[in-house]
Amino acid sequence: VSMGGTSLLFTSIAFGIILSVSKDVEEYGSKKIIVGEIPAMG
Repeated sequence: VSMGGTSLLFTSIAFGIILSVSKDVEEYGSKKIIVGEIPAMG
């Protein structure tokens, strides 16, 4: 039971981390593109 519970807990945590990271990467990627193109043009 503890093995199954730990596995379920780990899966839930990992899934939450993946979602958080995905959102951060999308936001960071958009900002990086916007901020990165301005100096390149200059």
